[in-house]
Amino acid sequence: PLGTQTLTLLVFASLLGRRPKSLLDAFPAPAAPQMWLLWAVFTYTYLATWNASFRYGLPPPIDTSNPTLANWKNYVLMMLTYFAAYRNTHSEQDARRLTKVMLAVLLLMVLQNYRSVIAGENYSFLRRAEGPFIFAELNSNHFGAFLTHYGLMALAISMFAVPRWQRIAAAATFLLSIYPLFYTYSRGAWAGTVVGLLIIGLCRKRSIVLGLVVVALAWQALLPADVVDRIQMTEAEDGTLEKSSAQRFVVWEKALQLFKSNPVFGVGFDGFIFETEGFGLRNAHNYFLQVAAEQGLIGLVLLALLLFRAGRSGWRLYRHGHSEFFRALGLGYLACTAAVLTTNNFGDRFSQLAVGTFYFLFMGLVDRCNHLNQNKPQPKVRLTEKHHTNHPRTGWPKAAPRTT
Repeated sequence: PLGTQTLTLLVFASLLGRRPKSLLDAFPAPAAPQMWLLWAVFTYTYLATWNASFRYGLPPPIDTSNPTLANWKNYVLMMLTYFAAYRNTHSEQDARRLTKVMLAVLLLMVLQNYRSVIAGENYSFLRRAEGPFIFAELNSNHFGAFLTHYGLMALAISMFAVPRWQRIAAAATFLLSIYPLFYTYSRGAWAGTVVGLLIIGLCRKRSIVLGLVVVALAWQALLPADVVDRIQMTEAEDGTLEKSSAQRFVVWEKALQLFKSNPVFGVGFDGFIFETEGFGLRNAHNYFLQVAAEQGLIGLVLLALLLFRAGRSGWRLYRHGHSEFFRALGLGYLACTAAVLTTNNFGDRFSQLAVGTFYFLFMGLVDRCNHLNQNKPQPKVRLTEKHHTNHPRTGWPKAAPRTT
């Protein structure tokens, strides 16, 4: 019973599990920094499902007879995990626990996938590492984006003065994720990894930047042969684009046309698929263009605000965190957000529940840690016999407080 609603029930259970004083207290508290922005996204995207329903003759988006409603519900459910993480994190120890669990899940996924990776001399579509998301009808590109986004979180944590075994485990998680990342053959994920490494290198360890320069100069000699083949096949020998790249330009142009004809509201949530009947690709393969086409300028601005505020929150925690773990979490999330901005230029690596949930869980953690950081315990006060003043009523000497 209710088997198809398992994830929905888990998210709402995590919100209700705080033992609230009243039912109203179970919903997102005003203290959550992204609350109003996320509720604006929920409201606007639901209105966009009505837009698509009217435009394409679909049933009203009030039950499962409308195909766009299920996708909208999963989109919202993914973002609701932000509130679950924010409301249930009460201390740095809570944040550490959740981070450990999430990175342990990443490590298990990486290790499980090693059995299915088969290297070769040349690129082959049949050898692509698919990961566990194939059961949710998500391909290797999504698995590659997942490894990129959250492998960077592990790398950042390994560079700060957290307990030694945690640094070792985090570093191992990142290093082990590189091999299956190569064999997802996802060029967007590789680009996201480079951008994320550049952020971490500039902020924390400049030797990473030097390593990227070396790889950029000698990539044909350093990278596996089939990875080199995959990079080179972006263009054919005559200079024309290979089939996959050429098809992306076709759907990009279609998305731009839809945006120009419907610049404010777009064609509606999930409307792009109805506009690409007969196309080789049914997805815009650029999430920002897809949002522009489906949700118009309003939806694009809301998405830009969300990602900007997420990156700013990570930067703030990195710069002002009072503990090494806080700073590691902030830098990792900043690099993760930079990678998200990169990978979504090559496809939709944002809106799927399986891929994007970790991003919003980490967003809730980072915002909550920023709040904890602002309200850290004040230094202890002791009374000394020096610099005493007289009591205003008795005239007796009064010791003045001095912080230690």
